[in-house]
Amino acid sequence: MINNSQFIEQLKTCPYISPDVKVTTYTEPYNHVIIENLLNEEIYEKMCKKFPEYISRVEKSPIKIGDTDLTYDARIYSLIDQDCNDGYDFFVSELWKDFVSNIFEIELNQHITYSLHHHTAPSRSGHVHADLSICSVIQDDSKKIKLSGDCLYNDDTEDLQPHTQKTMRTIASLYYFNNTVDNWQESDGGGTGMYANYNFDSFIKQVPPKNNSLFMFQIGADSYHGFMAANFDRSSMVQWFHSDIPSFLERNQKELTEKRLNQYLSLFERWRPKEKLWNYMRNTNSV
Repeated sequence: MINNSQFIEQLKTCPYISPDVKVTTYTEPYNHVIIENLLNEEIYEKMCKKFPEYISRVEKSPIKIGDTDLTYDARIYSLIDQDCNDGYDFFVSELWKDFVSNIFEIELNQHITYSLHHHTAPSRSGHVHADLSICSVIQDDSKKIKLSGDCLYNDDTEDLQPHTQKTMRTIASLYYFNNTVDNWQESDGGGTGMYANYNFDSFIKQVPPKNNSLFMFQIGADSYHGFMAANFDRSSMVQWFHSDIPSFLERNQKELTEKRLNQYLSLFERWRPKEKLWNYMRNTNSV
């Protein structure tokens, strides 16, 4: 990952961006970026105003994670193309996708997931995970950016959706906004915990869920993280950017083999562990 002011200056050319935006990059415990004061006040307020309407379209939590025993204490609404206005359009713009790609030096494909998460207080912590998952999408060669949602995304199987293509989560992004807490303190929770492994006692630090700030990170063998319980109503926008599986495996082959395959006997976190995994070896010589 690089720290190139050129890309930050390009980001500032968007009229949605705050003149006080601050971008900081980190390499430990894994590559990540924290952006403070991302959007200008007008756009920020528009997004907050729309949030209750969008999140009211889904049932209350908890929700089930794939075909596993895990649940997540949140309401999640997946945005569609028609929702991308009043500030929400920024996060599906070519400028934003290019910035994410450039700052991590990773080529991304067209697929983006785009959802809103809401945790009603008091909420419980989520599980520690790495986002290291194969997902299902449908390709549209006429688009540079395409929202997931026209097939079952959380499918890593060989047979469930043979008409789909498989892609790899590569970069995760969380934008914190519309939160009902002033002068946030670490004891309030609601941030994103960073961990050294799957155990909660391997906690490293909490990324603050401060309004109008964004946390994004490169997904890999060590990208352990999880939602931390909050004593306030916590809201966020969550995105995943993707890359083709052969390039992902080539980029991460050594660490995946040494840190995951030997320890967990699997390169990936499974959505449907009881079903046959999609044959990722079919089109690649990696791993």
